[in-house]
Amino acid sequence: MKLAALLLLLLAACSFEKQRADGLGPEVEDKGPRHRPGQPCLWCHSDSEGDGRAKPFFDLAGTVYRRRGDTTGVAGVEIDVEDAEGRLVRVNANLVGNFALIVEAGLTQPVQSDEGIWRIPGPLVFPLRTSVVDGGIKRNMRNVIHRERSCSVCHSGTPGAASNGRIYTVPDPVDAGTTADATEE
Repeated sequence: MKLAALLLLLLAACSFEKQRADGLGPEVEDKGPRHRPGQPCLWCHSDSEGDGRAKPFFDLAGTVYRRRGDTTGVAGVEIDVEDAEGRLVRVNANLVGNFALIVEAGLTQPVQSDEGIWRIPGPLVFPLRTSVVDGGIKRNMRNVIHRERSCSVCHSGTPGAASNGRIYTVPDPVDAGTTADATEE
């Protein structure tokens, strides 16, 4: 009886995850590294549910914008990820601001396999510290990432109770001391 209940619970979780991914709506661009900027990448690119999701499977992914109100991501910005063991991974965003990390055994440094998609040594050990660098301006995320691997789950739309707002590189005057520290690099 307990096994049957566990199986039903797993099926319900898989169904919820698939519904959530399906709820993102239709594609607006060809599938690939530039599709769905600003959306939660790991809702589809995660192997945790084993339900035939989109490959490749990402370990961490997101979209970076230049300014808070921008609706188009910024190309080429650097993303730094430092894990709990002090390993630093530095990658770049693609033309629409997207980046994704895929853990691959045997690597000693990040290798770009497609625009904005990076194969990295790993696995990443949580919590993670992150920052973005654009044109000499570095913005450090004040908090650490404890477990969420899709940046847009916490960073989407307008800042408020449910979101910190988008990840962006150029601080607004209203940002003084809010979501990230900015420094010249």
